[in-house]
Amino acid sequence: MGSALKYLVLRMRLKGAPSLLVLAYPGEVLGYGMWSTGMTLFRNTLYSRGRAAGTLSLTEWGLLSLAGSSVGEARELAERYGLRDTGNFLISDAAGNSLSLESNAGGLAVVAPRRGLLVHANHAVGRTTAPAEAYPDRIERANSRYRARTLRALLEAERGRLTAQRALMCLADHSAYPRGLCRHRIGDAPGEGTSAAVVAEPAKGRLHVVRGPPCSNWPHTYEW
Repeated sequence: MGSALKYLVLRMRLKGAPSLLVLAYPGEVLGYGMWSTGMTLFRNTLYSRGRAAGTLSLTEWGLLSLAGSSVGEARELAERYGLRDTGNFLISDAAGNSLSLESNAGGLAVVAPRRGLLVHANHAVGRTTAPAEAYPDRIERANSRYRARTLRALLEAERGRLTAQRALMCLADHSAYPRGLCRHRIGDAPGEGTSAAVVAEPAKGRLHVVRGPPCSNWPHTYEW
């Protein structure tokens, strides 16, 4: 949970270049959020039996993709050069297209939305990446799958009426407390708690950010 105290919201309005609105750590530009190009990028950890073996780092690929104009360009860049960082990277564009790129010891895998909805947790689901999963804890391995199933079900229930506020309510779900979506300290593992929640509305130029668990901290809204 110490990471929650380090987060800041970075807004950079650059002349002759895209503007940035992201949740980030000090000194970081990539962050979690969106650019005025219409591109958004969020990322999460994948547990893998080894490192990825591509050429581009997450920072290199992420900045190039956010400065681009489409999900297709971001995918082509990753497939051409490969990613050397392990993780899941969810990217979307101004046309409403989105996909996840999983990168681990199994290579690179593309995860497409199902019925317009794309949900991901800390386990790989791609054909080449799933076999390379190496979760250190079997309980957390099962919990990752629970989070993905639960969030999909909650968002499906809001289909056609989803708002930023409803999205944050989904992220604050306590149905498997203290694990589940909104995670809290478990025994002597204070780092296991939810450190932040972020909801982006690119079409409106808004980023809603909660520092710490979304069940007990107030969201702040930032605009271009």
